[in-house]
Formats: sequence, C-alpha cells, structure tokens
Amino acid sequence: MRLKMFRPVLVLTLMAAGWQGLGCRPPAAPAKKMAPASVSKIEGTNLMRLTLLPEAAKRLDIQTAPVRDETIVAKRKVAGEVVSIRSDNNTAMVQVNLTESEQKLVRRAEPAFILPLAHQSKALPIKALSVKQPPGLGGLPGSIFYEISGNNHGLVRRQLVFVEISLAGNGEGRKIVPYAAVLYDPKGNTWVYTNPQPLVFIRQPIYIETIRGNEVILSGGPPAGTAVVTVGGAELYGTEFGVGK
Repeated sequence: MRLKMFRPVLVLTLMAAGWQGLGCRPPAAPAKKMAPASVSKIEGTNLMRLTLLPEAAKRLDIQTAPVRDETIVAKRKVAGEVVSIRSDNNTAMVQVNLTESEQKLVRRAEPAFILPLAHQSKALPIKALSVKQPPGLGGLPGSIFYEISGNNHGLVRRQLVFVEISLAGNGEGRKIVPYAAVLYDPKGNTWVYTNPQPLVFIRQPIYIETIRGNEVILSGGPPAGTAVVTVGGAELYGTEFGVGK
C-alpha cells in the first residue's frame, strides 16, 4: 500500500529526469499575443485615442480624405410650362409663375433645370437660363422665363414641366465628407475616424443634414481640412471595441 501512494511522485520525477537526459526542455508556454493597437481616453473629453502599431496600419491599408467646406444653395422645384418653341433653332421657352415675394428670392444668374412631370421618366434635367420676357409672350406680373437652346431637349409646346430654381439668401457653409467615411453605431449614431497624427485615430461624432450621392453634407462635425478615414474605418471600430475578441 505504501508503494502505491508514492508511485505518482516517482513517475513525475522520472519524467523530469527524462527530459533532462534527452537534452530537451518541456514545451514552452505560447507567447503572449500583442494587441494591434492601444486605446486611451483623451483627458477632459469623452473621446478615445486609438494608436495602431505600424504593422497593423500597413495591414489595414487605411486611406483618408479631408473634410471640406461648401456653400450650399437652396433649391426649389416649381411648376412651369413650355410656352413656345422656335422652329429655326428649336429654342424652347419655359414660363414659371411666382408671387412677387417668391420672385425676389430667385437667383437669376444661376441656371435652372427643367424636368418632366412624370416621376418615372428617365430623362435627364435640361439646363435653362433666365431671360427677359420675349416680345409677343404674355405673362403674369410674377412670370419668369427660361430659355433652352439645342435640338435634343424633346419638349413640346404647352407641355407642363418641373423647374428647379436656386434661391437667394439661403446659401450657407456646410462641412462635407465622403459617404465612405461615415460609420453607424448600434444606436444609429453617426461617426467618423479622424487621423490627426500618423498611426493615431480618434472617433468623432458627426451630424448628417443630407446625403448627396457619394457625399454627406453635415450640420456638425470636424473642421474643414481634418483628415477622415475613408478605407479601414470599420476595422478601426472593431479594434477600438474589441469586436471578435
């Protein structure tokens, strides 16, 4: 009975001696995996600073673009009518009737764009320029006339159309970022990653006013000139919050 009690100790001793006799060491513990980035809070704010290792940044191939400022001109669609088409050069004249107060807001130096009434029409908007009331064409006191020149406008006399006009006094500066830079969190809040220094990224909130094709017009966000991440943002978000750990 006494031999059986000491047998496990004897086996362990022999195993240790065997490793030494063979000139081998027991298998080493796996090396501790190094995090690809460090995350720290920016003092005095609710923002976090994400600092990537050079190897991680190279693997992500992060790309950026600057935030830019643009004056956004308000647009409005109003009803119009094709009132004449000259047969010599196929020039069309479109009339728009507005009130006196509405007339004052129209930026006549800016071109208007004529669109068919049919919502499902695939026709492209037609550029038109504001002109003085042509001789022989009647109109209301608030009438504005737009002229279209060219042989491919496809309009006919008495056709009803939409006319998109630019309004004066409403041009305001807005910040614009590429749509590829926008990130949505689980609550629907919108963010971008800024890149103030090499390998350093900071997630900052943005407030979207409207989306225009591949661009996003902001009512609030980082200042113009700030570099924002357009490729690799989702990976940065996952790294910051440990997604996949």
